[in-house]
Formats: sequence, C-alpha cells, structure tokens
Amino acid sequence: PLLLKLSFSENHSVYSTEEQIQEDCIDKLPLQQIYFGAPGTGKSHEIKSQIKKHKSFRITFHPDTDYSSFVGAYKPTSVEVRMRDMAGHVIVEDGKEVKENKIIYTYVKQAFLNAYIEAWKEQAKETPQPVFLVIEEINRGNCAQIFGDIFQLLDRNSNGFSDYAIVPDADLSRHVKKDLEKLVIANKEAINAIYKECEEDMVDKVVNGQVLLLPNNLYIWATMNTSDQSLFPIDSAFKRRWDWKYIKIADARKNWKINVCSENYDWWQFVQAINYFVFDATQSEDKNLGYYFAKAKDGVINTETFVSKVIFYLYTDVFKDYGFSGDIFKGANGEEMTFQSFYNDDGSVNEAQIKCFIENVIYSDALPNALKVAESVEEQANESNGKKRLVIKFPDGTVIKEATQFASYRKALEKIGLDKAEHVASSKRYSRLNCPLVSKTQYDAILDNTQGFSYVNEGEYYIIKGIVVGTMNDFLNQISTELDLGIISSIETSAE
Repeated sequence: PLLLKLSFSENHSVYSTEEQIQEDCIDKLPLQQIYFGAPGTGKSHEIKSQIKKHKSFRITFHPDTDYSSFVGAYKPTSVEVRMRDMAGHVIVEDGKEVKENKIIYTYVKQAFLNAYIEAWKEQAKETPQPVFLVIEEINRGNCAQIFGDIFQLLDRNSNGFSDYAIVPDADLSRHVKKDLEKLVIANKEAINAIYKECEEDMVDKVVNGQVLLLPNNLYIWATMNTSDQSLFPIDSAFKRRWDWKYIKIADARKNWKINVCSENYDWWQFVQAINYFVFDATQSEDKNLGYYFAKAKDGVINTETFVSKVIFYLYTDVFKDYGFSGDIFKGANGEEMTFQSFYNDDGSVNEAQIKCFIENVIYSDALPNALKVAESVEEQANESNGKKRLVIKFPDGTVIKEATQFASYRKALEKIGLDKAEHVASSKRYSRLNCPLVSKTQYDAILDNTQGFSYVNEGEYYIIKGIVVGTMNDFLNQISTELDLGIISSIETSAE
C-alpha cells in the first residue's frame, strides 16, 4: 500500500509566489530547499507566499547561533515563588503571602524541535498537514556546528522520511517523549515497513524519544544571499542534501519610483542600470541589487531611503574595492562624488547630488542599447548632424531654451499655467497611450509602460515625461492657439 498521501518526489517543481500550496500537489515540493540569489530579490517573500496557510517555525542564523539555540537547551528562567521562614512556613505580611523571584533552569525548545514535534503530531492524522521550518540567512551561521548530528537526518528516502535515525542525548530524549509519548500514529505500520530491516518498532522509538527521525511532512526551507556566501562556506556534503532554487533579479512590477527634486525616476530602470555597472566592476552577480533591496512607501522610495540603503551599499560594499573613477561618480562640476557629498552641512540629504547620480547611471552612454531608456533625457531626437532643442518664445519677451528638451517644455507649461494646460490636454489625449499629456490623475497606461514613459509631479498635476520633442512642440502650440496666448514654440537644431 501507499505509505501516506504525502510523499516525496525526486522531480520537484516550485510554484510561483502567487500560488498557494495545494494539498493534492504537496508531493511536488522539495522537502529541503535553499532559495539563493542577490540581496533584495524577494527570497523570504517567495517562501512566505507559499507557506502562509500552513504551520511554520522560523529562525535566522547568525555567527553566534549554535546547536542549543537551534534545537533546545536548559536556560535560566525567573519564576515567582512564596517566601518561607527557617521553619518552612509561608511568610505572610498584612494578610498577604510574600513572594520572591527565583531563578530555575528549564528546558526551552527552539525552532527545530518545535517544528519536529509539531510535524510528528500531524502524523496522528490520516492526512498529515505540512509543517515548515524556515531558516533565514542559512550561510550566516556555521551549519556544521548548528546542525550537529541532525545533519544525518537530512538524508531522506523516497518516502520522505530520514534514511537514518539518530539517538538524542538524555535531556532531549526526555522532552521529546514528554510531548509525543501518548501520540497514536495513523500510518504506523506503513512507516515501520520502511525500516523493516531493523526489526524494531521505529515509530514506537520515535514517540518515546529514543530516536529522532524526520517525518515526510516536515519541510526545511532556507534563504541565502549570494553576496554573503563567504561568511561560512557550506561544504559539498551539506549542499547535496538540499534542492537549490535561484531567485533571479526581476521586475516585481510594483511601479516603484525614486522621488528626488520633485521628479520621479523609475526604480526598476535604475536597478537594471546600476547592476550593469556593478557587474562590470566586480565581474560577479553576487553584489547586484534586487528589486526589494530598498522598500518603497506608497510606491515611492524617498531620498533618505535611497541614500541610506542604496548609496551606502554601493560605496561601502561594492565600489570601495574597485574605485570610483567612472563617469557615474562625476558630479555636476566634474569632481568625484564622495559619500559625504550626498549630505548637506545640516545633515539633510543633498537631493541635487542624488539626482545627478541617478541620471549619470540611467542615462549613461556606457549602457548597452537594451538598457537605454526610450526618450533618454528627453533628447532622443539627436541626429548625426546636430541635436534638436526646444525653444519657446512668449509675447512678453521671455525666451525659454533650457539644456534639455523636457526642461524647456516643463518650464513653459509652468509659465503658461498647468491648470490651463490640463484643460487643453483633457480635450485631446496623447494618441500613443490614450492619456492626457497633463492631468490631475495618473493613468495605468503610463504607470505600467515599459518604453520609458513616466510622470513628473508638479503640485497637483502630473506631466508625462518621455514623449518626443515634436509632440512637446505641437502641444505647446496647440495651447497657444486654443487660448490665444501668442506663444511661438519651435525646434532648433544646433551643431554638435
């Protein structure tokens, strides 16, 4: 007969983060699996999304984690007891018993033992439910020291149970027995049949704490940052007992923005661009940034978060070993950007420097074509014989001719009045995306666009950024005509 409805398959497949574990597909999931990848790729999120409907126990490894903090150990505990006199009588004052705190030692179960006992309790059911032990940052601890003899249990047979049992020490045995001795295992005979060569009642030894044996509904999943893999190297014997799932750096499609100097820069666009420079410098993906490296609030990564998370990481963990000589580290005056230059004298962040750095990265000529932004720096209309520039002349003599096309366009809209521009834009939407060029609301066609379009926020209005210079010119002249403003907008080509 089949051992259990839950069994282990050697050909595993992992579902997407949005799918939940289905009871009839549980045997397709690896019993022991390590999610690995660059920092911020969402490894913990991947696990959480898959196991959130099931019992789980979590621990984070660090250099001081050891066997006792993983399995369990005696620890001092404070308890309140009644005070007694020399004769042993309870002391009473003002009609109340006098009490004191006393330190005693009790056995405290840790993550592994809690998960182990819970998984075996599930075996009392005809269909045991999965129990997950989640280990965060598994390579930040000394696995050989932490697992100790439990390492032997990681060898699982085709039914998902440990191939070999281990004998626990007396204290551990006593506390396992205390939790499991009255347990009646539903599939006892089938489990014992796996170990028939032992000619012993293996299940009976398990519930009496004589041996430890991982059941096939206990899943041990872990995360590992590849950038930290040098902390405690994992040997090949340990590695082969796990399935390994690589979490690739990918667009989480959250449409997060970096907000600086009242402009929004696409976070995913920046991540892809900076990772190109990180890999170019290190020749390793381990130092790359994942989508969740910095967390947004209401879809926005503010300047404080950007500097403290991203800039700090790049300066202290990546480029300090490879130098800051590249063009992405050149300030507006051509000087090298130091880390302190991202802060003002009063301790606030220097938004102008942040803006300069972001634009150095995402608009760099060094980027391969696949990573270059459509309508890059609003100057996509460069031609072999010159560069197109937007020039706007107002009846009062004002001439707007900024360094970039979009800067001229934006300044002209502000002078005209965004309320007037919005009124004209609402009557004729931008045909490529069916959105007004200026609006009080943001449209999904822009937010979800991957062709370089984005919004720039100006007060209560949103201006579409990334349109060609011809569209900017036409829109300004349309406003002038409809409102009879006498504005003349034109496109000039300057020699390079």
